Amino acid sequence: MTQKYTVALVNVLVLLLLSLTSTSVLASGHLVVSSDVWYAKQIRTLFPDGLTLHGSAYPLETLPCLPIDITKFNIRVGRKDIGLGPAFAIEGTLELGAITPPFEVRDGAKGKRYMVFLQAFLISPEGSVVWEQSGFPRGGAWVDAEGSSVQFILIDAYRGSTAGHKVVVFAAGDPIWSDYSEPRVLLGMKEVIL
Repeated sequence: MTQKYTVALVNVLVLLLLSLTSTSVLASGHLVVSSDVWYAKQIRTLFPDGLTLHGSAYPLETLPCLPIDITKFNIRVGRKDIGLGPAFAIEGTLELGAITPPFEVRDGAKGKRYMVFLQAFLISPEGSVVWEQSGFPRGGAWVDAEGSSVQFILIDAYRGSTAGHKVVVFAAGDPIWSDYSEPRVLLGMKEVIL
């Protein structure tokens, strides 16, 4: 009788280990560190030590990303007078497609909606970050999980040269659920060479 229980226990443990291993392999394909989506590859090149989104630092090993880029940015970059002199501004529109499996937006108090965060970096020709700014879409951060269009402006008093620099803008959503513990998920990005 003891031998039967031992065999049954071993079988249960083996099944549990196989389940955890297959979930881990499946899940790791949607982390920036290992994803094949184009923007994850760019992030690994530009930010090998991790990415800062709205003031929080994320190691690439723990930051989830959608398996496809659901963003379509239309961006204008330049100087804008803010009353105290010219400032560096990134403004435009962002079209968002539907959230794709294995990620989901759950029906909550606001319906199937999530918050969009925007994060922009100005990167020098040598590869260092010389300016960064975060923000939300105009008119509110909550968007429909099936797709939305928003306008935005990210502006700050950077007055240095931008010749030859690169602007990188990310969109992230929260809360977006999956097998990961982190509900903030990268949705896509846009690069502009100045």
